[in-house]
Amino acid sequence: MKFSARLRKGFTLIELLIVIVIIGILAVGLVPKVIDAPKKARDTVRKTDINQIKIAVESYYSDKGSYPANISDGTLGSYFQGGKTPVDPNGVAYSYSKDNADAAAKYKCYILGVQTESAQGGNSAAALANIGTMKCDAALTAGAGNLYYVVGSNY
Repeated sequence: MKFSARLRKGFTLIELLIVIVIIGILAVGLVPKVIDAPKKARDTVRKTDINQIKIAVESYYSDKGSYPANISDGTLGSYFQGGKTPVDPNGVAYSYSKDNADAAAKYKCYILGVQTESAQGGNSAAALANIGTMKCDAALTAGAGNLYYVVGSNY
């Protein structure tokens, strides 16, 4: 009975291959999710910031009777903790546009926009650059392509 008393040291080649295959299958399923996680996190920050800016713009309207002409010039600083308007995680100011019926009227409408990373879309960078030419009555939807819009109006 020397055979049963023999000590087994190490793993067989088959056992090692099975473990490597299992790890490979798990990696193929998890790697894409791990790679996209930072993009989704930055997009969540962007959408939260846009909604905070919306609240600040509405508060500004409540205080002053019109929407601000610009949000990146420090006008809204007093409405945020720390006194600074949030900026995109990449360090770029959020897109903002105000619309009025004529030059003499006070600003009654605004559009906030940001380009997200994780959603797929068309030529959204060009569309976001044109936010200043958009009118509030345009058909804008939150999450169109990889643009995220917030529209407010007090007509």
